[in-house]
Amino acid sequence: MSKKRVWIVLFIALLGLFIGFGAGGYLTANRVITAMEQIPASPIVLNAVYEKEQNQLALSVFNPGPVPLRLQSYSITFTPGSESDEAAYIVSEIPIQLDLPPFDAVTVFVNLKEQTAALAVGDLVTVSIFYTHPHSPDVYSVIHPYTQGASEQAGPTPTPTQ
Repeated sequence: MSKKRVWIVLFIALLGLFIGFGAGGYLTANRVITAMEQIPASPIVLNAVYEKEQNQLALSVFNPGPVPLRLQSYSITFTPGSESDEAAYIVSEIPIQLDLPPFDAVTVFVNLKEQTAALAVGDLVTVSIFYTHPHSPDVYSVIHPYTQGASEQAGPTPTPTQ
């Protein structure tokens, strides 16, 4: 076998290896992406800020998954602390109808019950956010507790991303 043929055979073998690795990597990456899209991601509440003037909570909600989620509604459970004059209450199924894009965050403004006093130290507000996943007809929920602390002050109003 001549040197020229040896180099041609070696070149064809290396070219086949590169094409095989490229095709295998592409197919594997597509299978992983498809599998990840089937896993329902749960929104994560990154931050909650109480806005005393509007008597509302501003929740920063993040979608860590690769598919968009639909925030349907929220419910509130208020439990008074030792310094509160307000009675306990529950507000259910307030519609949001907000899309949460993949790998993005939005701000959800949760209005507390009308004609109630501002939160006092030790008050607990539990917010349940109900959402749907595009690959399932089920409704899921995320529950976030917020406790008004002694040294907390209302910060700047978050800007909604949608």
